[in-house]
Amino acid sequence: MTIKNFFAVILFTILPCMVNAQYVWEKLAYYHSTGTATKDIAGNYQIELNELGSGKLEYTKYGKTNIYEFEGAKKGLRELNRMMLSSGILDADTNELRGNKEFTGNPVYTITIFLDKPEGWKKRKHPVVIVQTDVSDKYREKAFRIYEQLEGVVPKSVWEQAFSDAEKNSGK
Repeated sequence: MTIKNFFAVILFTILPCMVNAQYVWEKLAYYHSTGTATKDIAGNYQIELNELGSGKLEYTKYGKTNIYEFEGAKKGLRELNRMMLSSGILDADTNELRGNKEFTGNPVYTITIFLDKPEGWKKRKHPVVIVQTDVSDKYREKAFRIYEQLEGVVPKSVWEQAFSDAEKNSGK
């Protein structure tokens, strides 16, 4: 093996680790509501997740909210990051991401992506990207994949506990 080939192998081994080590976002806040549905189905939840994988699920059903803290799996977090970077959503024109339809009672999906502050950023608040239910057709499929992946970062046991607690709240 030549020295050139050796360095190429090392570079291709280390580069993916370096790329995945730093995310361009600091925190995600995702909200989902079933909209106007029957009492058995109606509910909503919010997932907050930071770039280290620590998160919180707030699950509301039958008028009661339960809160669960969790640590997301690193593999799921890396996949979520990859999807967000490759989707183009972080670089999209805000007019294509901004919702413009009135609430119709249908399910609601909204994600707020709090970005890392760029070097020299003078404003107090972090820059954000907001993707709403009625995102443009260009980004709709990618946005819904991101929603699903973010839901998948929450451990299955946390979801099971949330569903179980909600059933206890139902009074059945």
